[in-house]
Amino acid sequence: MAPAIDFRQNRYVLKLNDWFSRLSLRARIAGTMIALVASAGLVLSAWAYLADEQLKRNITLDLLSEELTHFEQRMRVDRGAEPLRSARLAIYRSSDLAELPRHIAMLKPGEMHRVRSGGRLLDVLVRDGDFGRLYITYDVTTYATQVERYLREFDRERLLVVCQEDLLAQDREALGRICRHVGLDPERLPQDLPARVHVTDLDHPWPARRLGLRRRSRRGELSPRARAVLADRLAPEVQRLRPWLPEGHDGWGLL
Repeated sequence: MAPAIDFRQNRYVLKLNDWFSRLSLRARIAGTMIALVASAGLVLSAWAYLADEQLKRNITLDLLSEELTHFEQRMRVDRGAEPLRSARLAIYRSSDLAELPRHIAMLKPGEMHRVRSGGRLLDVLVRDGDFGRLYITYDVTTYATQVERYLREFDRERLLVVCQEDLLAQDREALGRICRHVGLDPERLPQDLPARVHVTDLDHPWPARRLGLRRRSRRGELSPRARAVLADRLAPEVQRLRPWLPEGHDGWGLL
């Protein structure tokens, strides 16, 4: 049996004890108070970080749950309704399992999971309902990170970033930039562009309502608390995206 180690005989411990014994009572009390305050600060910092992460997780969970509910409502009207597929959100039905990586298709229903797939970080919610098992994936990776991923494969001049508000406010100009970028003639665009239909304009509940992040009007304005949370979360990413934004763009108020 190995002999027990007596740390009291360690020379560094002895030096520390000798130094501490020479301190005055006032210095000892002050040092103890400083140590307690520092410890409390570390605990509060850790608690704030965990609370922030839980808040982000709850917002995402509500978002994914509401999108699945919205899709199920569409399915009740039209059983052939196509699931949502966008750059960030995608819904998969049981019949779409061949499109999902095996480690995602095997996830347990009723929970939200965070997984890595194809170099992306995804939040995945799996739910069983009236239309079988549904999967919804949310790409946690934000826009600047996605742009930087393309830069590893393509030259800078081969990429074009177009803001959604430009598409909505200046259809022909924004589409003309896209056409010129891919080598098409923008003059061949139709004179009367088709009407825009955006599925998220349909009326369905705000996803973060149970966190108190409520809409202030039916136009979707965020509460001050929600705006502060999202601004803090997105500001560093928008700063990295700045070189790609149009000249004079304010980064949605975050720059």
